[in-house]
Amino acid sequence: MLVKKISLANKLSAMQKILVCTLLVTLFTHAISFNSNNNIFRTKSWQQSWLSVTDSTEDITVNYPSNWQLKHNTGKALFVIKSPEENPSDSFIENINLIVRDVTQEGQLDFKTLKEAVLKQLSASMDSFNLIYTKGIKWNLENGFEINYKMIDKSSQMHINITQRFLYNDSRLFVCTYTSQGLKKDRYRSTAFSIMDKMSWQ
Repeated sequence: MLVKKISLANKLSAMQKILVCTLLVTLFTHAISFNSNNNIFRTKSWQQSWLSVTDSTEDITVNYPSNWQLKHNTGKALFVIKSPEENPSDSFIENINLIVRDVTQEGQLDFKTLKEAVLKQLSASMDSFNLIYTKGIKWNLENGFEINYKMIDKSSQMHINITQRFLYNDSRLFVCTYTSQGLKKDRYRSTAFSIMDKMSWQ
């Protein structure tokens, strides 16, 4: 029986492509327009006025407050969820994006290697990368890890705070990113973490 051997370099190369995509989605999410999409099932939960949306292909359910906006299947992210505008002159909209990738072809990748690849790619991608913390988490009853870091967007010189969750199972890699402005009080952080906590999949 032939067993396909995949080198660590190839695994990390594949991870880097995914992470670059994640960074692009993170930095440009606020420019995405919101339209309806027929590939989701939307139901309303009257408790706390939250909505529930299920992607029928990936069998992933996302819950979010009714005053937030959701975009499904943007081409880079499976879901993008944007916070309400704080005022008419609000120049930055806090947002969450969820990327799901089939990594069957990449072979098994342990959490230690995955975390090292993530931190290496983030550090190499931005001069202003400032790691705040990294920790293991339980996400949808599975083991994952969470990192929080700050950066400065070169084009706008805006300080940005980013929290990312990573989870790798037998065939899929989940990357969820919450992006907020770094130099003001984050009034949506608690709600954003509740949105991430409530995500579920089979």
